[in-house]
Amino acid sequence: QTAPNSGFGWWGQLGAITIPEDSRPVVSTWQGRLHVFVRKTDGRLAVAYQTTPNGEWSDWADLGGEGKITGHPSVAINADGRMEVVGRGTNGLVYHLWQGSNGAFGSWARFGDLAIPTDSSYALVCHLDDRPAVEPLRRIRQINDKHHLTLLCRDLSELSSYARVDNRQYRLLKLATPGPYTF
Repeated sequence: QTAPNSGFGWWGQLGAITIPEDSRPVVSTWQGRLHVFVRKTDGRLAVAYQTTPNGEWSDWADLGGEGKITGHPSVAINADGRMEVVGRGTNGLVYHLWQGSNGAFGSWARFGDLAIPTDSSYALVCHLDDRPAVEPLRRIRQINDKHHLTLLCRDLSELSSYARVDNRQYRLLKLATPGPYTF
């Protein structure tokens, strides 16, 4: 839009960049400026952004991730206002990239152990003892250390290692699983 509550302007090109047909741009805002993230044909991520709120656009900047990112990345704003980009790698692992306090992005890092499909979406998971992976998970979900995380069990028999379940509770759980539930 050219002004609030007004019509849209003409389509404009954001520089020359080649993206696969299935690549969807992801748009996010930071300090009142739009950022557009795309996965290029080589699997690397690129970003173009407004240099000032409602201003001119930057050239495309390469954010790396060569051969790592498949599908569509996700962008979230952390509690402190910085952007974090998350993408699924070709190896099935999840990688993330985040802004420093100066607005520049750092390097890609492995996020936890992997992303797994669930009945309703994907879940970012890490090993129970992988403390370094828990902090990025909390940062992306914008939760503090008082918020409990979900324990994922391979089956109901593994549940007895972590919780007391009587026969009545077990039968109820058995009736409700598998399914899109968290207990």
